[in-house]
Amino acid sequence: GRCLVRSGLVQTPQGAFGGMATLGPTPTAGDNILRVEAHVFDANHNWYDASVRLDFIARIRETRTFSGIEVLKDQLSRDEALARSLLRA
Repeated sequence: GRCLVRSGLVQTPQGAFGGMATLGPTPTAGDNILRVEAHVFDANHNWYDASVRLDFIARIRETRTFSGIEVLKDQLSRDEALARSLLRA
């Protein structure tokens, strides 16, 4: 399977929030562990140990290795802008 960055809704005990998630490793950080990591937009809650559900809306891109953390941060900013626009559509 492909490792992807996706936009979606995160269903939480406090309601639904838009967000984006990475499915797969984080190769720029040297991590090869398969995982799901979600960034929830416009929320300030602690959901550790809470049940949440990710509803994926759209594919943003495949994961890849970047030349450094700053380049990755720039890409994640672009990913967030695209994810927010996809969630508004």
